[in-house]
Amino acid sequence: RGALYAVYEFLESVVGCRWWTAAEEHVPSLERLTTAPLDRSHTPPIRYRELWYRDAFDGLFAARLRLNGHHQPVPDTHGGHYSILGFVHTFYTLLPPARYFDDHPEWYSEIEGQRTHAHAQLCLTNEAMREELTRNALEWLRGTPDAGYISISQNDWHGRCECAACRALEDVEGSPSGPLIHFVNKVAEAIEAEFPEVLVETLAYQYTRQAPERVRPRDNVLIRLCSIECSFAEPHTADVNAAFRADIEAWSAISSQLFVWDYVANFS
Repeated sequence: RGALYAVYEFLESVVGCRWWTAAEEHVPSLERLTTAPLDRSHTPPIRYRELWYRDAFDGLFAARLRLNGHHQPVPDTHGGHYSILGFVHTFYTLLPPARYFDDHPEWYSEIEGQRTHAHAQLCLTNEAMREELTRNALEWLRGTPDAGYISISQNDWHGRCECAACRALEDVEGSPSGPLIHFVNKVAEAIEAEFPEVLVETLAYQYTRQAPERVRPRDNVLIRLCSIECSFAEPHTADVNAAFRADIEAWSAISSQLFVWDYVANFS
């Protein structure tokens, strides 16, 4: 991939090639190509780039855009791409209610005094639940030995647990992300013992977007901060986006691994 990117950079910055879309490009017609002596090096500041629009799902075009994310089908001949086990929203993938809820309703959210799995989450302070989820996550990784990431992340709705233990930890941490990070840290500690190179990804999304006040993500925990509530008609420096700006600053201060999911895609 490094050699390939060097060639792409040379073709773009020196020769003047442009890849506008997967089907449209500009390649100059030159009788002679001359350059001054070149001595350049570059280390990408981020390890993972992924775009969600139609042309970006063309593997060759994705490589030319230096994309290497989960959904970019870049072939191995062009450097391949990262794969995240589960990608996102994996609570019920790892602990399916159909398998566990009848015997262990206490593993799922308490909402208005009732345990439920309907548009709910997990009870993140329940240690038996964490142990079973960790066992399942380790089995998943053992079956996919080349995985560099695994997602341990909330479902794609609200419904967080309102039990006394979860609420008490929220109060201590000043945010619902507090119970989440305590929980993911413990899962990540167990994963690190067997898979020291794997990063454990979780979401700072909707109700968990605000960083906790005390707990810090482990070094092998990757925070994916989601900007879904922002105004995309204005930059993040605008007053309307001040809350997200505060969140990205807060997570940056406490996280050694940070991704941002920026919602420039129009999913409709």
